[in-house]
Amino acid sequence: MDRSRYLYGPALRYFAAAAEENSIRAAARKLNVASSAVNRQILTLEKQLGMELFERVGRTIRLSSAGEILLAHIRRTLSDLEATGAELDALKGLRRGVVSIATVESVTEALLPEVIAQFHKDYSGIHVDVQVMGAERVAQAVEKAEVDVGFTFEPPDTDALNITYKKALEIGAIMAPTHPLADEEKLSLAQCFEYPVAMPARGISIRAR
Repeated sequence: MDRSRYLYGPALRYFAAAAEENSIRAAARKLNVASSAVNRQILTLEKQLGMELFERVGRTIRLSSAGEILLAHIRRTLSDLEATGAELDALKGLRRGVVSIATVESVTEALLPEVIAQFHKDYSGIHVDVQVMGAERVAQAVEKAEVDVGFTFEPPDTDALNITYKKALEIGAIMAPTHPLADEEKLSLAQCFEYPVAMPARGISIRAR
């Protein structure tokens, strides 16, 4: 059931659909309404707010800065609504729905399989959707309410994020058994840089560390 229909007026729902589809006509098909109705609701919304929500280029539309802010608000609100709906369903014994996760690649290999397996045992009716992306993009996806949960390294210190779990990880160096430093119990970066070193690519959080 789409609970947003009962809590959101058509203007915001039509705007969100147009923003996600980048097209008035595509939004109309998705909503099963006339294109003129979608366009009229968006124009009314722009008039009420006193600013344009889309930049119109020919037959295509693109979110303006104001439109991006409004869409982020709607996504956050809908995310909260879905979470509330899940809690209400749980009261009726209906544990179903989707949990969306954004994660860096290393977590998908080392941590998530066990976590998801246990989650499915406890909540077999809930589907888990996993999206792999860069560390900075994970934080952005959570902040914009594009996903429910994020696993990342070095998240930014912002009120828009609630960090519920932390784990410190040691950074190590790997080398061939015959390497001159292979027998050292502890290594400094200075020692490592006396030899050719392969570093993580730019944009990967461990490189900054």
